[in-house]
Amino acid sequence: MVQATVVMAHLISVAELQSLMLQRFSYHNLEDTLFFECSHFRDPDKAQKEYDKSHIRGFAFIHLINDLSEPGYTRPSNRNDIARRLGKLGIRDTSQKIVLCSRYIGDGNLEHDKKITLQKRVARGMMTATRAWWVLRSWGFNNLHILDGGVDVYIKYKNRIQMSSNVDKYPAANFD
Repeated sequence: MVQATVVMAHLISVAELQSLMLQRFSYHNLEDTLFFECSHFRDPDKAQKEYDKSHIRGFAFIHLINDLSEPGYTRPSNRNDIARRLGKLGIRDTSQKIVLCSRYIGDGNLEHDKKITLQKRVARGMMTATRAWWVLRSWGFNNLHILDGGVDVYIKYKNRIQMSSNVDKYPAANFD
């Protein structure tokens, strides 16, 4: 009989996120822990614009199409190509801890967006974090974590996450 191995994405709470960020940015350790927002919308550049307006302080942006997809929205298949893309994001190797988050990006119709419940916002927003998780996992990353509820929940309940409009970016690295 063949046994299947099930791999679950590790969800982290806001308290765990705050602890990781405190260690990373105040005590300057956890250099191998990187934070990325990977929101997406039908117009891929709208997510980047929303990130630029306001995002969780310390989170860089992964563009789901430009950074983690090939034409046709498929997983990158060329190792040199994915290495170049990940290196530009500051990712050095598959042993680094990566924390992902996402949020719901509306269609611009404010009346329609107001009617969407928080539960639906989270479900729609989390699709991009799980997509990024899947792509990275398929390239050998094992230490991946997703912010439970994404940005929307923590903005709604004001859970002491510092938001920023400064663009956060990691220095480019050589991905091995």
